[in-house]
Amino acid sequence: GHRSVSSKCGSADLLKAVGVNIEIPQKSVLDCLDKIGIAFFFAPKFQQSWQSSQGPRMEIGARTIFNILGPLTNPARIKRQLIGVYDTSLMITLAKVMKELGAKQVMIVHGEDGLDEISITGKSRIVELINGEIYDYTIAPENFQLLSAPLSSIQSGSCLDNIKILKSILKGKKSPAMDVAILNAAAAIKVSGRVNSLNEGIEFARESILSGKAKEKLDKLIDLTNDTKKQIH
Repeated sequence: GHRSVSSKCGSADLLKAVGVNIEIPQKSVLDCLDKIGIAFFFAPKFQQSWQSSQGPRMEIGARTIFNILGPLTNPARIKRQLIGVYDTSLMITLAKVMKELGAKQVMIVHGEDGLDEISITGKSRIVELINGEIYDYTIAPENFQLLSAPLSSIQSGSCLDNIKILKSILKGKKSPAMDVAILNAAAAIKVSGRVNSLNEGIEFARESILSGKAKEKLDKLIDLTNDTKKQIH
């Protein structure tokens, strides 16, 4: 992940704001993955050749081809991945490229409202690569007993706004934001191979939140990334 380029708060901005140390050495990031099963790969630490593009991208302030190149150059060389795209014309091409790169299961998603994720405002298109086969289909919130909601209900502003939303979700407070988080988490869980369907993924994600396991995982990430004694240089 990276700091914000086309929005007010990127994934790196949010995690840093809630207390995750995103600047830890590469070996410490891998240690997080081994010890607690979660880690944040801060792009500038792993893709240093991209540093020179950050300034121009921020000046442009809009999505560019770099938003697509990021997943293609993932330093972890993972075989399973959830990728959000801003342009549906890229979806099939991206799936074919991921196939050529040896990916086992990839889900590429786009909301019809323009979001580069699965949305709850209406339909979302999914292009899924599973063991060499590419599937193209559309889903909607009602397919999963979720209520549709306007885009304004899931849009956020500053990092402070996003922190409040994240804390609310982790406390299990029902809201459109929680629904969209659960739906996208379900997609990631399905891609991981832990479940066979989005419905199963939704139940998995919901239980993780309501049981407190999701918050506990974030707390562990915060603690481990800030424990300098445990960091590997």
